[in-house]
Amino acid sequence: MTLFRRGKAPTPGLPRRLQAQAGFRGELRRRQAEQRTAERDAARRLLGSGACDRVLDEAETRVLLKLLTRALEARTVVAGRIMGGTGGNDVMTVRLVPSDAGSSVRTAHGILHLPGLRLEIAPARARIRQVVAGG
Repeated sequence: MTLFRRGKAPTPGLPRRLQAQAGFRGELRRRQAEQRTAERDAARRLLGSGACDRVLDEAETRVLLKLLTRALEARTVVAGRIMGGTGGNDVMTVRLVPSDAGSSVRTAHGILHLPGLRLEIAPARARIRQVVAGG
């Protein structure tokens, strides 16, 4: 009736005040910390056992795919050819190096083929030392 009587649409009124959700935020922070810890543990297992000659579990596959994505996005083009790339986190570094043989990784869902690229896994600290020594 407001539109008919006054010529304007009804409004829901003043916005309600936001209530503090400290419990929700604390639970969210706790879950995020658990996820980061699980990701670090999976990265350490992957670093210790390598990615070849075994089947990766779900957590290790998730970490490897995340780092492969970073490495693929970081690839460079030199003289019209795509060169390798590097992706890492605080535990390990994944390098993709051009290779005629390529490489493959077995996961719980199947085999991940990397044609034309060799997968190298190294501790993150080694990468930092190389940068410091080179720079």
